[in-house]
Amino acid sequence: MVGDLESSEVTRGRLAAIVESSDDAIVSKDLNGVITSWNAGAERLFGYQACEVIGRPVAILIPPERINEEPGILDRIRRGERIDHYETVRVRKDGTRLDVSLTVSPILDAHGHVIGASKTARDITDRKRMEAELKAWNEQLESRVRQQKIQLQEEAKERKRLEAEIANAVEAERLRLGQELHDGLAQELTAFGMMLDVLEQKLVRTSRTRARELHKLRATLSSTIDKARTLAKGFYPVEIERHGLLVALQEIAAGAECLSGIRCTVEADDHAIAWLKDTRAIQLFRIAQEGIHNAVKHSKATHIVVRLAARPGERSLTVQDDGIGLGSNGHRSGGLGLRIMQYRARMIGGTCELKNAPSGGVVLTCSVPDRPVTTETESS
Repeated sequence: MVGDLESSEVTRGRLAAIVESSDDAIVSKDLNGVITSWNAGAERLFGYQACEVIGRPVAILIPPERINEEPGILDRIRRGERIDHYETVRVRKDGTRLDVSLTVSPILDAHGHVIGASKTARDITDRKRMEAELKAWNEQLESRVRQQKIQLQEEAKERKRLEAEIANAVEAERLRLGQELHDGLAQELTAFGMMLDVLEQKLVRTSRTRARELHKLRATLSSTIDKARTLAKGFYPVEIERHGLLVALQEIAAGAECLSGIRCTVEADDHAIAWLKDTRAIQLFRIAQEGIHNAVKHSKATHIVVRLAARPGERSLTVQDDGIGLGSNGHRSGGLGLRIMQYRARMIGGTCELKNAPSGGVVLTCSVPDRPVTTETESS
């Protein structure tokens, strides 16, 4: 019995030594909130000597705006609950405040009744300061990211507007050149041909040899006029306004076949025959025009097929050749022409891609929504 008492005294002494030497503030209080013990860690943390606080209410450490915390803590202790890592603010003797993390445990008597509480307080001021600084840095970074995002969006919006203006200016210049070719040069050449026709009729009566030579010259001039009109149609596709995209594509295909000697045909689904007379048509026409030009220039094809297809919610334009494919000619897969076609497709809410066709050759596919997309430039 004596040995047990001595062992208990040794154990209590060790525990007291551990409490006293702890860097954390360890305080005990009764169920009325009166301080009953105060270790060296508490002296260092709060600035009070033990003799100054033992017997006084623990409320002397609590700032006025947090005084209501203590009754709630005591109620939980009376119920035998333990409170872990409760972060709050406490007041030092000199009036300065510090952030602390509290762990509060009930103290039981020999019969298991709660008679008080043991409170461990750890200074987390530095951690809170670092968290606050980190939060401020994060907010500042997020603010900068938002500003940068807004700036990039504005720049992208402005770039898109400028690109649209450039595209519109280029299209206007194409139309002007087409009109000049058709109404100017072609008409003048036609008039010149009529004059040659009259002269040929006169020469028939005086010199049949010279008349035949003049007839050959007039035939060459007629071919030149046809080519000039074909070029004019490429610059100024009036058929789009009059008859729609399909007829305009048939005209450009016929012109390409005439100039290159490569067979060029146009196919269309039944639902696509009367398709596209709105602002998307001119962009799709230019995409097809560039696709045909690339096929004629690079593919070594014998046949080029332009197709219009209509699917639920989507329309597509394809230009497919039976030539040597992309693997044999890298110029077709990433050049300026493809980027221009892709840009034109984006202008009308679509996509454009170039790849090898399963059957050989290359297929250019442009897909656009069923309904036209209104751009900011159009709506402004």
